[in-house]
Amino acid sequence: MKKIFYGFITMVMFVLLSTTIVKASSTKINAPQNVKASISGTSNVKVKWSKVEEAKKYKIYRATSAKGKYKKVGISKTTSFINKDLSRGKTYFYKVVAIGKDSKSKKSSYAKIKVLSQKQVLKKIRNALKDKKWVKNNIKMKQSVFGTKIIGGQTLYFGKLKNKELVAIEAVSEENYSVQMFLVGYKNGKVVATSSTEGPMHYFHGGPYIDLNSGVAGIGSLHMGYEYNKYFKVSSVKFKELDEFQNNAGAMSDDTFYQINGKKVSQKKYNSTLKKYSKYNFTSLQIKGGHKLNGKNVDKYVK
Repeated sequence: MKKIFYGFITMVMFVLLSTTIVKASSTKINAPQNVKASISGTSNVKVKWSKVEEAKKYKIYRATSAKGKYKKVGISKTTSFINKDLSRGKTYFYKVVAIGKDSKSKKSSYAKIKVLSQKQVLKKIRNALKDKKWVKNNIKMKQSVFGTKIIGGQTLYFGKLKNKELVAIEAVSEENYSVQMFLVGYKNGKVVATSSTEGPMHYFHGGPYIDLNSGVAGIGSLHMGYEYNKYFKVSSVKFKELDEFQNNAGAMSDDTFYQINGKKVSQKKYNSTLKKYSKYNFTSLQIKGGHKLNGKNVDKYVK
């Protein structure tokens, strides 16, 4: 009987010990390494880290000081997370915790990032536009739509968009009168320039134009009776296409057509749809509303 009793006790202790060992080993999961934070857009932060073995998901914590109180701001099943719409002009600290099947790691070391205020962003844009090397490398006219190469210099005219951290640049070729529009703004932690999707347009045929109040831009062309207009919404340092209009009403053609976004429509619908853009105050920056860029006048207008 004693042998049976001691055997039973030994078995129970072995089971308990094994369970303890298994449980102890299952709680061991490493904290995420290489945690980094970067600006995404203008007021979002992207947090990235290295993959942790046995991690099923990750919890992301944020504080406003390195030793402050970290509050959970999200959960991710991947090794990245975007924290959106943060307050401008503040510095944030992020830590990440790896979550396993039945355990979790300690908090990682923190990643620090500052979300710039509008004033700070505009300062960066001003400095870029005053930097001749940056302008030369980022605001380059492409080959014109007529196949003419841009072989000479270019004169730049700029206009600050109302209530936006964007500057519109109209680049005018000194040789063949081609014109191209660019947007200059702050994105993903640096100042960038984006060219209009249509490339240069010949100035005598309309060229690009923009409403600095609304951020709606357009290009136009009238050649041999063929009329072409395309409109864009300007935001986030890019041109987002709105509508495209084409007609050959003034051309010598037996088959007159009116098109909106590639589809044939009646003249009445064409005119009524096109008319909605008449409310905008479109202007060519080199003719009206713009300022010739000379590196000295940027501080006066971009603020």
